[in-house]
Amino acid sequence: LNLEATFYQKNISDLLQQRTLTPGTGFTQLFFNGGDLRTPGIELAGTVVAFEGPGFNWRTRASITGNRCTITALDVPPYGSTAFLNGNTFGRIFTEVGKSCRQITGNDTIADGSTITNVHIGDANPHYNWTWSHDFRFKSLYLSGLLDGQKGGALINVTQLLYDLTGVSPDQLAPRKKGELSGNQRAAAFGRTARTYVQYISFVKLREVTLGYEVPRAYLDRFSRGATARLSLCGRKRYISNKFIIIR
Repeated sequence: LNLEATFYQKNISDLLQQRTLTPGTGFTQLFFNGGDLRTPGIELAGTVVAFEGPGFNWRTRASITGNRCTITALDVPPYGSTAFLNGNTFGRIFTEVGKSCRQITGNDTIADGSTITNVHIGDANPHYNWTWSHDFRFKSLYLSGLLDGQKGGALINVTQLLYDLTGVSPDQLAPRKKGELSGNQRAAAFGRTARTYVQYISFVKLREVTLGYEVPRAYLDRFSRGATARLSLCGRKRYISNKFIIIR
């Protein structure tokens, strides 16, 4: 059994900022260094040799990581990142002192039915990520797999927006579950609140599986002493989904 723990805090100063100048100065945008960012984080991991024998071995490893970033100083007024429709309709990353460097703001509807802008909607930074891998070996055969997961983290579901606006969503007329919105209801709320399509993307997926065979050394020595050869078939899943586009 092997256990690992890492705690860290990264402090960044002189962030690259952009300032809009008054007309008539010869140019309109000025880039300069100003502002500070703090990111504390933790990484925990454990490796276990679950079984070890003359013909069979099993090793497993798990890890969990997480971090939080905070703007601690800013030499310019709070500002939002460049985004489609000024970011209020879909949401955008908004930078201000004392808040997460990846907070998402946008339009929202308050109790009296009116719409206000630049409301905190969510955070693109996940609460934590984790992995769990297994490695099995039986004589010359080996099999490995990696599970990957994430808790939290928000993205904009543009595919669902397009389906809703064109009226082809599977739940266009009736919600899939009690308490959820139908496609028509989501489309009607579009523009009044960014919460509808800014969605949290917690997930668990099988990221990689590898099956392999190690050619026996006695066979290879006939051709070249000390040579090694391994045949393997690997499958990987690289993306969370083709539905999401990061809000940046």
